[in-house]
Amino acid sequence: LLRFETASPPTARLVLDRSGRSRPLSRVVRSCDDSRAGAVYAHANEMTPRDHSFHAVAFEENLNLREIAARFPEAKLSAHHLRIAVDSPGDTFVFPFGAIVFHDAGPERREAALATLQRARPGLTTQVVREEYTVREDSTVGRVGFDTNGTLVVDKMTHGRANVIALTVAQSAAMEYYERIVESLFARTAALVE
Repeated sequence: LLRFETASPPTARLVLDRSGRSRPLSRVVRSCDDSRAGAVYAHANEMTPRDHSFHAVAFEENLNLREIAARFPEAKLSAHHLRIAVDSPGDTFVFPFGAIVFHDAGPERREAALATLQRARPGLTTQVVREEYTVREDSTVGRVGFDTNGTLVVDKMTHGRANVIALTVAQSAAMEYYERIVESLFARTAALVE
């Protein structure tokens, strides 16, 4: 039976339970077949902290999820959002209040999805709010929390957690748009009062 030792940073050691001896990971991997080596490296990579990026774009208009789903055949429609899983890793979330969030999607994929969204919903405003948020996944932490820099740290990024983070970032971007409108109204009202 094989068991990994964890440390910070993650160690490259493997413990053999039967004999109790520890050997360097590289030596063990060289001495086993390719299938076991792949499993060893896959497990070692799970221990390495990883940053997840969430990019939000908020529009003035609301979005009809059923209309947009027709343009994204791979999309899954729920009561609260449209989830588009194009390729791994990452997802795209579309929310009815006019926001779209990209989880671990590169710039090309984001622009392609936005172009498709523009075709699905002609007349979307060009004045948008863009927001970005980074979450660190680190299996060595015992609980969800924030590090000293204020970054959210989770022990495992699940689909449920990605949904909640995407919704939060989408709402934040949408609220930014409304905050701008309110600030503009306050400025105009102050000018009328003076």
